[in-house]
Amino acid sequence: LNGGNQTITGSTTFYDLTKTVTSAATLTIAEGNTVQIDGLCTLKGVAGNILTLTGGVDNTTVANLKVKSLD
Repeated sequence: LNGGNQTITGSTTFYDLTKTVTSAATLTIAEGNTVQIDGLCTLKGVAGNILTLTGGVDNTTVANLKVKSLD
């Protein structure tokens, strides 16, 4: 995934998912959706500029992330 803040909508499956940021950003899984990653999941920020993973637009709703392999 390229760019800053992003939202994944709809339940979906990725083979590999990579998001690396050099400035602070948020990756949101839309409310009630499931994102499954069958391959490698790489989610990275840098010191002082983290990548935040949230569920739903208000950061309190239920979303699911299923990962088989983390980097």
